[in-house]
Amino acid sequence: MICDTFNQGNFLIVSGKIFMYTFLLLTLVVFPCLTVSALDISTGLGYLKANQAQDGGFAEPGGASVAGITCRVILGVIASGQDPGSWAAAGGNPFDFLNGRAGTVSDVLDLELYVLAYSSAGRDPRNIAGIDMVSAVKSRREEGGRIGGDAYRHCMGVIALLSAGEEVPPECSEWIYDNQRSDGGWGDSEPARDTAIAVEALVALGERDSGAVEKALDYLRNNINADGGFSASGKGSDARTTSEVIMAVTAAGENPASEEWTDQGINPVDYLDSLQKDNGRISLTADTDSEPVLTTASVLPAIAGKSFPLNAAGEPGVTRVNDLGALGAGLNRGAGDTDSWLDTSATSKTESSGGEVPGRSEAGHTGNKVNQLNNMWFLVIISIAYLLVLLLSGTVVKKIMMSRQA
Repeated sequence: MICDTFNQGNFLIVSGKIFMYTFLLLTLVVFPCLTVSALDISTGLGYLKANQAQDGGFAEPGGASVAGITCRVILGVIASGQDPGSWAAAGGNPFDFLNGRAGTVSDVLDLELYVLAYSSAGRDPRNIAGIDMVSAVKSRREEGGRIGGDAYRHCMGVIALLSAGEEVPPECSEWIYDNQRSDGGWGDSEPARDTAIAVEALVALGERDSGAVEKALDYLRNNINADGGFSASGKGSDARTTSEVIMAVTAAGENPASEEWTDQGINPVDYLDSLQKDNGRISLTADTDSEPVLTTASVLPAIAGKSFPLNAAGEPGVTRVNDLGALGAGLNRGAGDTDSWLDTSATSKTESSGGEVPGRSEAGHTGNKVNQLNNMWFLVIISIAYLLVLLLSGTVVKKIMMSRQA
């Protein structure tokens, strides 16, 4: 019989070796498979830089520069801690391109993006090639206080005006409250997006603790999809809608990678993680790669842990960062506070066909750190349980041997 020849000492030695090799196997093979890849801001910036046109603006691959996309890129670059004015092409930098197009802008959303981009960069939105874009946005206010034709444009208008240091008329704030639905959301065609931007606008107005914000967050939590993302128009999850929600959650002082925003082990940050490609671009959906420049630029503020306005209201060029600290600790953010749920302490450089771009290190966001730490604890617990089983087996063998000797 094995028990007659296998004494306790030999058993413990063999068991120890088995444990050591098993732990090594788990560490080298299983644990890397459990960890979640972090969104890399620096490669995202590199992808954008590679798609800068010679006129200094930005376009989708193969297309001509577009003012709206260029404004979004500027906001993404600023949110990532970089100066878009230093991104020069043969024909100038992004602001040179926008200056040249200022006289052609008519869409209210483009006007709002101009104001937000210039204010966030510390530039004067009241004199863009001689045009006062702030007054242009204010002129779009309708009777009843609404700016533009829908909830999204209205709230973006409020944020843009606050970014420029303007006092928002009371009726503009009241319009947001008056148009919240009973379920906590806003809008009809794209309610998740509209609700998210409404939250950002209310927080920017100093209404973070209002019941309207809490109802809106409940609405968003109740509409998270199985893949962790959020949908536009009831379709499948997409990166731009999800990034809007992440920015709203961050603005409201919550961690979008926390357990509160996690359903079946997946949260909105995880969803965005899954969409980044090797060259840094971020796909619109899991199956669609349309408008990759616009999508990547729109997502950067969210994965950098920021919300609009990027600058503290009335303080052009002062970047506002939201930080939940290590492992997503609660934040208490005021205008101009410096905090972020994404660790952006390190910097690196990424090379692209457009040149060298300063950017963030590959340090992941807090959501990934939480997942990785949870996976590590899972590994430790499994290993301890395995060791206890071995020790218990040794005790059982010892008792069997002692009973046979007796």
